[in-house]
Amino acid sequence: MQIEQINLQYNRLEDRLIVRIGISGHQELRFFMTRLLTVELLKVIGTQRSDAGTRFAQELGAPTLDPQVAREFADQKAMSGVSLEKPYEGEGRKPVFGERIPLISAMSWGRQNDVTTFTFKTVSSEQFTLNCNASLLVGFEQLLRRLSATANWAIDTSATPAAAEQPAPAPAVPPQSMH
Repeated sequence: MQIEQINLQYNRLEDRLIVRIGISGHQELRFFMTRLLTVELLKVIGTQRSDAGTRFAQELGAPTLDPQVAREFADQKAMSGVSLEKPYEGEGRKPVFGERIPLISAMSWGRQNDVTTFTFKTVSSEQFTLNCNASLLVGFEQLLRRLSATANWAIDTSATPAAAEQPAPAPAVPPQSMH
């Protein structure tokens, strides 16, 4: 399946993100992600992006290039042609799981060449896989961080939030999309 668009919305009542992914064949994956899963996903994406920055520096023949600078160059290269402002086109897409929106209970990932593969499992044991190239990783990370900040989630990818932490009431959050 080819990812065409990604849309994130915050559901304040359930303190979860609703992820909508437009895929080929006029279909749409919809699922809920908790704050904890979002933190874990951001950790994985950050690791994959750091690896991409290192590979980019090596491709340039500059192994001494600062890792942060290399990652910024790799991110700029990956994001060329990706828009974070174009509205999500959900009209006419058939939901893969029907009208219900399942909750993700587990995630695993792997990497081959420049593609990171995420496998998500729902609480009802359904499973699906997303293949993300560098531009999707960068764009998805930016969307996750932007919406997490707007939802008042204190996202620190170096530590897992405390289980007893109660989120502050969040304002209405506009959806965030990526093409």
